[in-house]
Amino acid sequence: MNSLSAAQMLDAWEQGLAEPAYRRALPLLAAASPDFSIDAVEALSIGERDRWLLTLREWMFGSRLVSIANCSECEERLEWAADTADLYVERPTEPTDSLSLETEGYRIDFRAPNTGDLAAIAGCADITTAHSNLLERCVLKAEFESHEIPAAQLPNEIVTAIARRMAEADPQADLKLRTGRHCSTLSPFSGVRLTPGQNASCWRCTCWPAHTAGAR
Repeated sequence: MNSLSAAQMLDAWEQGLAEPAYRRALPLLAAASPDFSIDAVEALSIGERDRWLLTLREWMFGSRLVSIANCSECEERLEWAADTADLYVERPTEPTDSLSLETEGYRIDFRAPNTGDLAAIAGCADITTAHSNLLERCVLKAEFESHEIPAAQLPNEIVTAIARRMAEADPQADLKLRTGRHCSTLSPFSGVRLTPGQNASCWRCTCWPAHTAGAR
């Protein structure tokens, strides 16, 4: 991957204008990676895509990130600075496109979600349908007692185990920071989840206070 000139960045930004938020970074990464098409970048796991984008942002704009997030309860704005070096999660050695799980008589071959999966479930009517469709896309093969079964027949506890393995294999996909800050209601900001914004210089932040963070 290479850094981009101002002209290349502008061209990639214009290409991304018509795209939904989860695909706007793809033209930037494709432009910075001549050996990769947009389709190839789209097939990267979410965590690997975000790692590439974070690296590109660092090369083009420096390592300092000035960030803003709002408390989900009172809308208090939190501002802080971070260094990109603090945002990298150690990359697991296991490839994210060929994961497996064996438990309780089940054997499942699956992969981590990618941007193409996000695009496929974007139009789902509800979260339950989105979860089901995402599972079916990511499960490559499922067997119970050596008999192949559809992903839709996997019990909840097996689905939960699959999701846990996905998170372990692609930890960069769910980046969270602990802030130790308080809003005006004296509710501590427990943490911030970072996801790519509209371009390589922008990262979108979702902040949750401690009193809503128990289930995260």
